[in-house]
Amino acid sequence: MRPLHLLCLALTLPCLASATAQAAPETPSLRARVHRLLSARHGLPDPAHFAALGPEGRQLLLELGADPKANPWQRGRALMALSQAPGPEVALLYRDVLAEAQAPLGLRRQVVILYARTFPETARNVLLPLTSNAEPELRRVVQVNLQRLDAAARPE
Repeated sequence: MRPLHLLCLALTLPCLASATAQAAPETPSLRARVHRLLSARHGLPDPAHFAALGPEGRQLLLELGADPKANPWQRGRALMALSQAPGPEVALLYRDVLAEAQAPLGLRRQVVILYARTFPETARNVLLPLTSNAEPELRRVVQVNLQRLDAAARPE
């Protein structure tokens, strides 16, 4: 009878181990959390959600925003999220994306708008050279945002 107990125990231990492993939910990686936040359907989540990711999460957003091979939609969302907590590295990243000849037009248009709204004090100097860009749609978006900047700077 004793060998039968050992056999039963040997057969049930793997089942118990897998049940225990399933009972403890795995915490998602930081990268997975960032991608989940960027995938929100109705706009970006509250800036506090991104701030809760800490400096490592911000670094992941910067990397995703700088990656020309990233999905353009995810990349755009990362650039939008970074506008919620601007800094010099974000301004530099925006300028780099604007200078990227291979970046999709939609992404570059989005960055024109983000730059003008996030960094209005330096936006004029950054956007003015784009008024002679070969892409008419990009020139149009630049002109609209320069007009908005001018209107905001006028005293009432």
